Order: sequence, then C-alpha cells, then structure tokens
Amino acid sequence: TKYVVGNSEIPTLTTGLFDDANAMRVTVDVSTSSLIALTGDGTDGVSQDSNAPADAVGSILVREYERVPRVTVSELTGNRGFNWAKFPDAPDLEVEAGYFEWPQSGNINEIADGDLKNGYGVQLVGYLYPPATGKYQFAIAADDNAELWLSSDDNPANKRLIAVESQWNSIRSFGTSERRVKLDVGTADERNNNVSKFITLEGGKAYFIEALMNEGMGGDNLAVAWTTGDSIADDALPISGQFLSPLYGAETWEPEEEMDPFYWDYEDLALDVFTGGRLTEYWDGVGSGWTDAQWDEWNAANSDFWNIVGFYYSFDNPPSENFITTFGMTAEQVGVVVEELQLLSGIDIPAEHESKVTSLDSFFGISLQVAMVEKAPAKYGLGMDGIGQEKGTGPSDFGYADKWLSIAGGSNLGMSVEDATQLAIDITFPFTPEIADAGVFESIDDPNLVTLESVAEVMYRFADGDFEEEDRGPFDPNAIVLNVLSGGQLTAAEESGDFDGYVQSHPDFAQLLSDYNEHEDFASLGATPEQVAEIVSALEEGRGGLLADEDRSKVTSLQSYLELEGLAKDGDTGLPGVYNDIVLNVLSGGRSPEAGVEVLVPSGFDDLLDMEEAAFTPNLTGYGPVTGKVVRVEPANGCGELQNADQLQGNIALIDRGD
Repeated sequence: TKYVVGNSEIPTLTTGLFDDANAMRVTVDVSTSSLIALTGDGTDGVSQDSNAPADAVGSILVREYERVPRVTVSELTGNRGFNWAKFPDAPDLEVEAGYFEWPQSGNINEIADGDLKNGYGVQLVGYLYPPATGKYQFAIAADDNAELWLSSDDNPANKRLIAVESQWNSIRSFGTSERRVKLDVGTADERNNNVSKFITLEGGKAYFIEALMNEGMGGDNLAVAWTTGDSIADDALPISGQFLSPLYGAETWEPEEEMDPFYWDYEDLALDVFTGGRLTEYWDGVGSGWTDAQWDEWNAANSDFWNIVGFYYSFDNPPSENFITTFGMTAEQVGVVVEELQLLSGIDIPAEHESKVTSLDSFFGISLQVAMVEKAPAKYGLGMDGIGQEKGTGPSDFGYADKWLSIAGGSNLGMSVEDATQLAIDITFPFTPEIADAGVFESIDDPNLVTLESVAEVMYRFADGDFEEEDRGPFDPNAIVLNVLSGGQLTAAEESGDFDGYVQSHPDFAQLLSDYNEHEDFASLGATPEQVAEIVSALEEGRGGLLADEDRSKVTSLQSYLELEGLAKDGDTGLPGVYNDIVLNVLSGGRSPEAGVEVLVPSGFDDLLDMEEAAFTPNLTGYGPVTGKVVRVEPANGCGELQNADQLQGNIALIDRGD
C-alpha cells in the first residue's frame, strides 16, 4: 500500500509511524498542501465486489448508523483508528433515495428539514453514470464532517478521496468559503477543500461513488453536486437519480405522507368568514385551475384579500389572537365563526358559554373542557361552572389548569391514571383522532403536570409532528433505579392512588427516597452486585441500546451511566425550554441569573479550553466540579452573533441547543 500526502509519496512505512494497528500519524500543513489522498485497497465500508448495473436505475443507497460518537468520519468508518462496530454491514436504516442528498424531502426541488436527529452517521453509496465524456467537478456540503470518494471505474477498490467537509456547512452550501480550506492556492486548480479537481469521466460508464457524513448535534445534512463548467454555487441541485444506481437493492425510500395540522381547517373557516367567503372562492379557483386572466380579474376585484390574510399570519401565534380586538371582526362575524367551529368539531358549547370564545385557542380549550364533562366517568362529578376559567374549587367548577390525578398534590379532580389516560384520548379525538393509536398519553412522568392545559399542548405538538418515538415511552432512569432498589415499590406507590400515604406506611421505601437524594453511587444506597447488574440491564432496555462490555463495569451510579451515554440526568440530551430557569434557580440558590454563582475553576483547565468555530473541548470528566458564574447567552441558541460576549469571559454560559 502506498500513502500519498499532497504531492509527496511515502514509499516505506514502519511500525514507528503507527499509534496502533489501524492509525497512522501524519502531519500535513493543509494551508499549503493539496488535499490528502490515501490510495490503498480502498475497500473500507464496502463489503462486496463490484456489481454495477449496466445503466442508471434512478436511486442511490442510503445507510444510517445511529449513536456514532463525536463528529469525524473516521469515528464512523474506523479507517483511521476507531472501529465503529456497525459500519458498514449493520446499518440501522438502509433504503434507496432518488437523488444524492440525505436527509431529503423526496422532491429534489424542495429542501428538507436540516435538524432531524443527533449522533448518527450516513453513507450514500452506489454508482455514477456520466451522461457524456468530459471533465467533471464535484462538491460536497454537509453538517458535520463529510468525505466524498470516487473510483476510477466501478470497482470500490480503486476509490480515492476527492473532497471533504472538514467542519460543517448548511444545506446545499456548496460555494461558501466559510469553515473551509483553500487548496492549490495560486494555480488553475485553486478551490475550497469541499470541491474536487476536474476529473475526466467516460459517458455511460459506471463509477463507484461514496459520500460519508458523521453528525454530532444541531443541523444535519449531506449533499453532492457536480458540474462540467461553471463553479458549483450555493443551493445548486444535488446529482439527480437519473445518473445513479445503488450499491445493491434495498427498500425504496419514500417521504412520509404529511397531514396538515387540524387547526388549519379551523383557521381557514375563520378567515373565510372574516373575508366574506373569499377564501372559499380562492381555493375554488386553485382547484379549478383558473387561467392567468381569471386570476388577474379576481385579484383586481379582491385587492384587500391578501392584506387581510397577510395581517392574520403576521402574528407569531394567530390562533391566540382576539377575533375582535386584534382582527377587527364584528360581533356578528364572531357569532357565525363560533357556530361554524362547533359544526366542524362536532362539539356543542352550551349557549351561555359561547360568548367566552374570543379566539381559536379559547375555542379549542372550551371545547375540550365541555368534552371532559361529557366524556368523564360520572363518578367524578365534573360540571361546567368553570368553563373558560383557569382554576376552580372542585369538580363542578374545574378549570383548565386544575390537576386531574388523585396522586398529584392538590388535585381537584381525583382521577385514576387509567381514567385520565382514556379521557385525554376521548376529548382530543374530534381534533386529532390519530392520537389514540400513537400512545402519546400512555406514560406519565409527573402527576402534577396532568391538566387540561397540558393535554391541549400535547394535542398541538402531535398535530405539528413534534412527537417522536421516544416521546411515547419516556425514558425515566431515576424510576428504573428506584424500582430495582425498592423491589418495585415505586411503581406500587404510583399505582396506589395515594403516593404520600404509601410512602408513610412503608418506612423502608421512605428511607430509600431520602437516601437517593443524598447519595450518588449505588453502593452507598446498599445495592448488591446483582442489583447493580439488574439496574444496568433495565437502563439499557429503557434507553434502547446496549453498553459496550468494557463500559458495563464502569457503571457505579446513575450519573456514570448517563455520562457514558451522553445524557443529562433527567434522561434528555439537554435542557430544553422552561428547564433553563429551573437549572438557574438551583445553581444560584434562588438568586437571579445575573447574580450567578461564584465558584472555583479546578487547576489544569487553562490549556484545555482553547476553542475554534464548530469544535468541542476535550471531555471535562475527571477534572472535578466545574463551577462559576452562570450567564445566559444572547441569542439563547448561541447560533447568531453573541450580544453579550463580554459577559461570558471566564464564566459558565447557558446555551440552548443550537439550530
């Protein structure tokens, strides 16, 4: 095997050049050298001989590998010292896609969402068929690191690296120089390192091609474009499927059919009333395929229509805005809207409560409240005296913020978990009937959060497609540990209907709860080796993934397990939304975030925290507690120009996960 670095060949390699059996140590000044090209047997990631179809079949093979560490391609492929066990023959997803991009919308002219998941790798692999003989240039755009390989023929053994994404860039950002290195400076081949040299290819001949990407956090995308002349600009289309074949047959990928959120129909109804029926006219025109002349005539006669619609959608949350005070509807128009909304939903709001409907959101909330009274078991005695109010004094006048469950502190309704779950499904059915089969109400993490308000929020999230598989069965590591150590008493307490009463009557369980808040490691909680093994197995099952054998022995506490899995202690991968305030309050002992917490940074940190754009510091585990003044970043997601950079120097920055 020969290794080529830039234009310099290393003819002989000795064992002194290697850190281990797989990793070669080579230092290259990429600011002046050509792109690194490693030419050898070339079969990393390809487990079969060439079997290229005679002609393009219209797709390329997509493989996804979940839970890949960090962001470099080498950590996916193992071809530079790290062996990711799944690659290449055990992908978590294997499908065919219609053009050279992933994730994709299914339509090459429509860009897909760019933040679908974290901690996974992608391989797009197959054969390329140039339409004519000539010189072709390729470009890759990806988030995070990516590589583009091309063979001199259909044999994977002859592939060579032709372009890389060494940091990250946004979807189809082929032309930008941001976070990229210039190659062959001052020559005719000068280009960014995500772009190849021009390569001569034969028309109709099959060439093995492969793109690899490893995604850490935030955005994720991978696309490859080509040209025979002009430079490849940002937003260029990826290589079409008409020039591609997959490595071998797999299930053809098709985008999931997306359903419009339920509230769109209700918004259209309100807008139709507000515009005097002109929204219906508009959609009739779309459906009938009006000519340009017909549209010109209609637009001229309805010049204010788009002003009304544009004003409605100028608000961040139009359904929450008042029909009269914000949108200027008349009382008569509101009356018509309320009647039509009831007909659409099938929920009849008593006449004495119709005047409380002042917006679409209030309609949905009041409708759910009315449905609760109609659908709840009679034994709970729910009444309508509290329709439209936040809180009541009992079942007869309950409000939308009253707690449902008997095991919740200060509950007004006293429901069992089973009845509450069924009721949530029943009252949301008129708006989101699919929610019944999705299981989103089957798991309850905190009894105190089960209210009509929270059920409505879940309904909205479900309609917007915000519920993923993991939302249906929340991973609760604390409950797993407590159940194992208590012999199932946590579940028994939750199902008893009187959590506090159960704890008081079981002093051993009460002591465990107290100890659990004070001690981190399992040994201090009295766990036997058998119980620790049971905890690890239960955590793996709950998380849906196995630890490496060498890591299982490292689990001595819940925190140690979560660190190995890269999770926060609540089982999530970060601190979304409202939890930021909770964290700040805990850290600051109730003081404001600006007051912060004054603390000591352990010695030995100074040389570890050098940062560069789109990079991460070394793991801080083992250096003791990191403490300091906690400061929110502005903007909150840290993805724009920092407005308070001067306040962050030497402190702990609290940042929402970026876009």
